[in-house]
Amino acid sequence: MEISIQKNDDGAVLEVRGRLVYGEPIRDLHSSVKDLVSQGVKKVVVHLGGVSYLDSSGIEALLAAYRTCTESGGTFRLDQVQGSPRKVLHITRLESMFGLPSE
Repeated sequence: MEISIQKNDDGAVLEVRGRLVYGEPIRDLHSSVKDLVSQGVKKVVVHLGGVSYLDSSGIEALLAAYRTCTESGGTFRLDQVQGSPRKVLHITRLESMFGLPSE
């Protein structure tokens, strides 16, 4: 999995590519979000258009990132979610929590 980060005046955008699964990928995502929040970033958007697979650990990592942002007074949302990851978020009913319109 690869993560690229673009910071702007409004917050930060993380572009995630690959598989968001148990192990290093979820640790990398959580570490990236924690670092941004510690730097004072209040708005985090994660683009998942390049993510081909999302397992239960990936969902847990997204929930942890959401908590990290919101507990510090910020916002967290997902964008460009498609394919299998979108179906997983729909089945788990997490779309609205992450700012996605219902399918």
